[in-house]
Amino acid sequence: MTEELFEYGVVIKSENGIAEIALNENSSCEECSAKIFCSPASNNLRTLLVSDTLHSKKGDEVKISVKGQEVLKASFLLYGVPLLLLLFGIIIGTNIFKGTNYSELISFFLGFVITSIYYVLFYIKNYKNKKSFLPSKIISIQKPISL
Repeated sequence: MTEELFEYGVVIKSENGIAEIALNENSSCEECSAKIFCSPASNNLRTLLVSDTLHSKKGDEVKISVKGQEVLKASFLLYGVPLLLLLFGIIIGTNIFKGTNYSELISFFLGFVITSIYYVLFYIKNYKNKKSFLPSKIISIQKPISL
């Protein structure tokens, strides 16, 4: 059984199949595993980018779905892989530069460079197709609300 979170929000803007949703912050936000994708907006509002296959319009109240599996996948790609690459670079660098002055510093720098290359390639890949990386999507449009 997979975990799936449901939330209601208001569309701030929608274009090219991606919508920006305003969500009210509540007490369950502290325990939410998807909070790493929400951005603080103003007082008690948070914004979230979601996949919009229903072509919502500004002011629509929508129900969004965030699958736990997608959050886990995104978290692994953003945090797990870079951590593994950093450790890999340090271990490889330590073996390559063994016996030299500052071998630990050079090894760390190698790990940092490898991790930086990963983030640059990750950004380039996902910049062109943002929808492929969004862990949430609009599942229904409730009713329009004036902003």
